[in-house]
Amino acid sequence: YGKVFKSHLFGSPTVVSCDHELNTFILQNEEKLFECSYPNSIHGVLGESSMLVVVGEKHKRLRSLALALVFAAKSKPEFLIDIERTAILVMESWKDKDEVVFSAEAKK
Repeated sequence: YGKVFKSHLFGSPTVVSCDHELNTFILQNEEKLFECSYPNSIHGVLGESSMLVVVGEKHKRLRSLALALVFAAKSKPEFLIDIERTAILVMESWKDKDEVVFSAEAKK
């Protein structure tokens, strides 16, 4: 295939780059020359408001929010304890279920 090739991922035509220099160029020019996007099937799995699928200003706002949470966690260790407690409670709620639909849980 080479370092750059066309393929189909998740049912959508896709250009795949395994070239470091090209990937660097694309990332440095995102929102100028390129727009990052994911196939519609990924939107369905992750949800329309996932930081991985939104673009533009909405992506910038979500990214800023996520970074703020990371910095808050570094400055306040009890914040991580709250996150861990919440994660444990969510996983415990799955205990009596025969099946957990991960895509539905991820959207929550």
